[in-house]
Amino acid sequence: YELRGNLASTELLISGNKKRLEASGIVTVDLFEGQAVVSDFSMESPLSPFRRLKCNIKFEEMDLEKLTRAFSFGRITGKLNGYINGLAIANDQADAFTLEVWSLAAKGVSRTVSFNAVEDIQTISSGSEYRSGLPFGLDRFIDDLSYEQIGLKCVLRNDVFNINGTIHKDRKEYFVSRAGFTGINVINMNPDNQISFKDMMERIKRVAEKRKAEVN
Repeated sequence: YELRGNLASTELLISGNKKRLEASGIVTVDLFEGQAVVSDFSMESPLSPFRRLKCNIKFEEMDLEKLTRAFSFGRITGKLNGYINGLAIANDQADAFTLEVWSLAAKGVSRTVSFNAVEDIQTISSGSEYRSGLPFGLDRFIDDLSYEQIGLKCVLRNDVFNINGTIHKDRKEYFVSRAGFTGINVINMNPDNQISFKDMMERIKRVAEKRKAEVN
């Protein structure tokens, strides 16, 4: 994925020894018309090939349409806030983090989700590629539907992912809740689902390859 933005640091000071490095200050990245703030840097065994980098990331007012396009995901419009706490990277891949994201209302910004995006959410969360549709085949004429809220939480620990929706209504767990009668709900059908890091990467790869095939 190609990401473009502006990066700046504030009072960044690195100190430590061959066993551990720590950095005070923050790094800010202007990305997708929003901003990400990276803080609490540390690195264990910096001189070892098994070094482990840790940090926290907070992001605000990301443009969802630009973000989903950059990551070859189905089209979603709106604004997004969130954080990644306890991100740990070793052997060039993440081995621990807690990610939570949620949509926010912004004046003049539409909040819609495409059927392709719904499929992608289902593929990543459950492995299923079942396509949700509207009654009477209306989805053949309507590609984007409105939503009221998006909420997702993902935890990686010991090579196992837990993925959950953070919206709860009527004893159900939602990733996306609809706005009005013309919107769409995306329900987490298996809240206790756990998958390995490898399987999650395979699901993400399937989504990206499907979008690339559709474009070509």
